[in-house]
Amino acid sequence: FAGFPVPPFSFGYVGSIVDFTFASYTKFEDYSQEIRFTYSGDNVDAMIGAYYLDQTSEGRDVRTLPDGADNIALGNFLAALGEQTAACDANPICGSISPFFGPGITVPRDVNELDTTNRAIFGLVSFDLWENTHLTLEGRWQSEKIEQTTVIQDVGVVATFPDPVDATFTSFTPKVSLDWQRSDNNLLYASVATGTKPGGFNGTVAIEAGLPTFEEEDVVSIELGSKNTLADGQMTLNLALFYSDVEGYQLTQNARSGANTTSATVNAGDADIFGVEIEIAARPEAVDGLGIVFNYAYTDAEFSEGFDQNEGVLNDAADNGLIDCSIGDQFPGVDGCTSLFGSIAGKKIPRTAEHQAFFDIEYRQPFGSGDGGWEWFLGSNFSYESSKFAQVHNFAETGSTTLVNARFGFTNETYTVNFWGRNLTGEESSPVVLRYADGAGSFRRSFVGSARRDTYVGVTASVRF
Repeated sequence: FAGFPVPPFSFGYVGSIVDFTFASYTKFEDYSQEIRFTYSGDNVDAMIGAYYLDQTSEGRDVRTLPDGADNIALGNFLAALGEQTAACDANPICGSISPFFGPGITVPRDVNELDTTNRAIFGLVSFDLWENTHLTLEGRWQSEKIEQTTVIQDVGVVATFPDPVDATFTSFTPKVSLDWQRSDNNLLYASVATGTKPGGFNGTVAIEAGLPTFEEEDVVSIELGSKNTLADGQMTLNLALFYSDVEGYQLTQNARSGANTTSATVNAGDADIFGVEIEIAARPEAVDGLGIVFNYAYTDAEFSEGFDQNEGVLNDAADNGLIDCSIGDQFPGVDGCTSLFGSIAGKKIPRTAEHQAFFDIEYRQPFGSGDGGWEWFLGSNFSYESSKFAQVHNFAETGSTTLVNARFGFTNETYTVNFWGRNLTGEESSPVVLRYADGAGSFRRSFVGSARRDTYVGVTASVRF
């Protein structure tokens, strides 16, 4: 403000250019080797092995600006300034507006090099505890070292070469499985398994934004199930109950440094996943040539604890529409204001459907004189997937999806001709919805979804030899 406290005031209007485009080139080279020794005896099967991987990758920013990019940005700035000037003319306390144009677009030429070395030893032993009861013990120890070298530079700017950084992720992941063959037609099983997804490094923009690395994601899974043959072999019925405890769940979020925005991996929090699955397959003797398959899965996947920066921004703006740290400051000892990070406990895991179902029916009969083993077939399938959340805040959804496909053709042991049609009902739901920041709208949170392919038909011919 100039002339304060006497109105009318003079305002300074600041505009800046944000480049929300990106293009990169990555080259991978890797060498791997695995060796195994196996043993099979009267009551014991065993295996031991080792694995080695050496992988290098080099990623480069290769984007270029379209002709007149700076002029386009300047035009947008002047148009916005004109709107503010018109508003000033209509406001008695506004005397004048002076433009202060922000920096031009920078074109990065960052280079990110990764050298990954993975060493592992694994083994398995499987034996009968007693008649019809089988126990399997497995284990894998691995150590993965990642070294990153980052070169930060823009076109026409001297590069900076930070010292290489490295991290080593070591894990042991055992598994125990128990099978009980109650009868020729019924098997009960239980398993407890552990797994890990190694941590790593983010790219150059994320490093500049303060998100250089992310930690491992660990999981413990328990599964109980039953496999059954019914109706004298005409039907199989499989049931499974599963639970997974995930720590350090890896998700992506936007990271911005200067005029550049990228997607960075972070450890969002811990999660619990519970589910039930049922599968039925039948070939009834009463209708020769008829085959039916049905599958249904229920999955309840949600975060048990964790905090997210963008969730905090949403909570902050909920009371008065302003991002003013009204709910608290995450970093009170740092100049400026950062909204208190928001809890994501109870939020559903993104891109996970609660209900999934699949049904397929097919009818086959001999074709022609029977010479050559030819058959004709006619089939269709139906699949359903309930709506999935696009991000951890559980606001944007894909919508539920129902797909219907059909097929008709001829086949024998050597040749197959298949006429098919897919998405026959013209389902329009988006397969994938991603969050991003709208660079043309003051970085308001927006979403982009890929379009689903409309109804399409085709023919496939194949030869087996």
